Amino acid sequence: MPLKVTGITALAGILVASLGFSRQATGPPSNCGVMEEALQETSKLKPGITRDKVEVTFVLDGGMHFRRTSRYSFRKCPSIKVDVEFSGSRADSSPTDRIIKVSRPYLELPAYD
Repeated sequence: MPLKVTGITALAGILVASLGFSRQATGPPSNCGVMEEALQETSKLKPGITRDKVEVTFVLDGGMHFRRTSRYSFRKCPSIKVDVEFSGSRADSSPTDRIIKVSRPYLELPAYD
């Protein structure tokens, strides 16, 4: 009889532990919200979109910038960055410059001028 009770207790412990684990695995932690939003916004950046559209949800990061290649920070979390390459024939940047290429988002401490 003690062996039967021990087996039932062990089975109950495994069941409770697995229920707790499955509850954690079904949804992201609440602190992932900004990261998920940044990933969604970054996925909207496609070739052909203009610079002014990028700057709705991203802001130029500090440091040196060039007309063709710019580093942007996500407005809601400046540590989330993306590098964007633009087309354009002017010497300086223009709101009508169009995206050629977008990097994957990455994490980096903000650069301040």
